[in-house]
Amino acid sequence: MNDIDAMSFHDNAKGELAKEVERYSLILLYESKIIAFNEDSDEVQSVHVKKASERLKKFQAINWKIELSKIIGGTLLGVFIPGFITSIVPLNIVALVLYTLSGLVGLSLVFIGIRN
Repeated sequence: MNDIDAMSFHDNAKGELAKEVERYSLILLYESKIIAFNEDSDEVQSVHVKKASERLKKFQAINWKIELSKIIGGTLLGVFIPGFITSIVPLNIVALVLYTLSGLVGLSLVFIGIRN
């Protein structure tokens, strides 16, 4: 097996890594300043940086839940449309209610995902 520490980076990978590190550093820097400002602090302290880091971690954890709600909501909406149309003709009340509920839940999940 190769030693992971000995692995080298391609020049393009180094550039991408530097960009990502700089981008994350700037986000962390400004989030730390916002927290310090909101707490009426004269300077950014290590506690502000730690709070900013935790806030960014929570945001990343919430982000996948939002994406999942959009996917599930879109799927439920996709089930609703053809199911509702095919249930109207024979007037199947139970199916109409189920498809309508799936459409409402799907629409709600999509709007929750978009709003956040």
